[in-house]
Amino acid sequence: MNLNTVSVSSLKFHWQSNPDWVLNISSLAVKQKEKLFLQGPSGSGKTTLLDLLTGIHVPVQGTIKILGTDIGSLKTTRRDKFRADHIGLIFQQFNLLPYLNVIDNVILPCHFSDKRKNKVLAQGTLHKVAVKILDSLGLDDSLYHRQATQLSVGQQQRIAVARALIGQPELIIADEPTSALDQDTRDVFIKLLLKSVADTDSSIVFVSHDKSLAHYFDRQININSLANEDVEI
Repeated sequence: MNLNTVSVSSLKFHWQSNPDWVLNISSLAVKQKEKLFLQGPSGSGKTTLLDLLTGIHVPVQGTIKILGTDIGSLKTTRRDKFRADHIGLIFQQFNLLPYLNVIDNVILPCHFSDKRKNKVLAQGTLHKVAVKILDSLGLDDSLYHRQATQLSVGQQQRIAVARALIGQPELIIADEPTSALDQDTRDVFIKLLLKSVADTDSSIVFVSHDKSLAHYFDRQININSLANEDVEI
């Protein structure tokens, strides 16, 4: 039986300091291998939803299942382990470690997840697989031993994608990763990202306020629509 990568039901969330609901989502499902574009204005709760999908926060009400696991029911350490094993994250500011070189930044998730590490080792060494992913993203091999702080925004972005993809996690979460790019660079990046996601058979939830990116994805949803209708295909 094929499970959805993401299944959200009757989700409600508010901050402890404010009883007003930040999110109120009736239903959301993301299929295996699906590329979902989640759009909404600033302050609409997009990043909060991503934090819930990754188990950084837990719902006040409702359920979030990732690969059939109700992550809100897991204790903090098990949520952290589940995230490391199954979710690749691409942050808006990339969050590369400045004191590590390119290769070491890419293989970092393998130090926190034996599951992803073993997938990599089935294909070769950590170094060789990291190089293969970086090559596919068009990063010049002369940069591999430089520290992240010595690279351009576009180069750092490719490293962040390679780090998210290594070990073939089933779900990729991308939070506004193109916000610092000009249009030409942005479009090249999106095409590379989605090809890489397809090569690893991952699902992706890509969040942005930029509606012009939506046509690259299988499906687009405005976060403000989720409280009033079931959103599934």
